[in-house]
Amino acid sequence: MELQELQKIAGLIPPVKDENGNAIDFVILCRHCGAELQIGNVKPLTRTVCPECHQSLVIPQFFADLLIESFCANALDNFVAKAYSPVLNRDVALKISKAASQTLSGVRLLDNARTLNIIDHPGIMPVLDGGIWNNYAYYVMPWMERGTLADVLKLPPDDRFTTRQTIYLMVRLAQALHTAEQRGFGHYDLCPGNILINQEWMGHLTNFRRVDEYVDFTDDQENLKRFDNWRYFSSEILTGGTPSIDDDIFSFGLILYELLSGKYAFGNVESPGELLDLHHHTPDCAAVRHHPAANHEIANMVHDMLSDKPTLRPRYKDIVEILERHFEKLL
Repeated sequence: MELQELQKIAGLIPPVKDENGNAIDFVILCRHCGAELQIGNVKPLTRTVCPECHQSLVIPQFFADLLIESFCANALDNFVAKAYSPVLNRDVALKISKAASQTLSGVRLLDNARTLNIIDHPGIMPVLDGGIWNNYAYYVMPWMERGTLADVLKLPPDDRFTTRQTIYLMVRLAQALHTAEQRGFGHYDLCPGNILINQEWMGHLTNFRRVDEYVDFTDDQENLKRFDNWRYFSSEILTGGTPSIDDDIFSFGLILYELLSGKYAFGNVESPGELLDLHHHTPDCAAVRHHPAANHEIANMVHDMLSDKPTLRPRYKDIVEILERHFEKLL
């Protein structure tokens, strides 16, 4: 999505107005020198120059008690923005429903926030705030400086995780998923794009889906392309089945394969139908063994996780034990 289109979208999120519909001036502080700027009638998400220190500034879009500085162009189901919280004095990620709070979009967004809060594990994205403002559902998360795991995997190998960071990331995610299962939750959309990485290279799972979100899209495999992460779906979802923990374990296996080998297990697949055919042959995990954060046992575990037969996939408890055992050897 282009920046100009995002700026139009920002207009859908109302600025502060008086009873006559006129924009109210409000003050922001220059992030560089602290000078006050009156910006009530300035179009949001445009750039200006601080009159005191002459640094370039983004005029934020006001939302609740947050100042939106930019929208993330790759967001699909909801608006996702980088914002500044004057109350917390930190950058945050703001997720806003694209439709009114009473719609399915708004209900699902707040349901996701509650899920993250209930699971309550260090490997799960924490929720700092949330609610409804001007009829838009929203919640606030810490800003993750390194973006998604998908972003990190595009970096040159020397700029990614160290061996210790890699094995710790695998342990952290496995423990988080195991805790979610114990709390009664599946993720149902595991992929590198739903794992966010902070400055310290710590991973955080986000964007849990509800089982009923797939109902309208699994009658035809091509409809699954509506989900931008369909390449990480198991055969059961690709053929219209109800998502389960078994599907998450398959998807997690694909993530581990990609993290350790540097490539997606099924190559340049173009359609869900083609992917379904490829699932009949479990990928060779020889490339996984060569990563210093893996060993023979982990490679075999990933191989079993990628089995097309759910009964052959290991459970989270077993996955955690194998990864923790290897991590202890590295300490």
